[in-house]
Amino acid sequence: MEQITVSISKAAELTSLHRATLYRAMESGKLRSFKVGSRRLIDVQSLREFVGVAEA
Repeated sequence: MEQITVSISKAAELTSLHRATLYRAMESGKLRSFKVGSRRLIDVQSLREFVGVAEA
């Protein structure tokens, strides 16, 4: 099963973007995220759209 969410750290690793860049994108609404307890998770589809990667 494919992951549907990733942590901020994993998203930064996957995209080579700085964590602060991802947080700014979340704050501006360009990147969908949500909290589960104290963890902030990013929707993988939103991450793909944000970096402009088409799903295979």
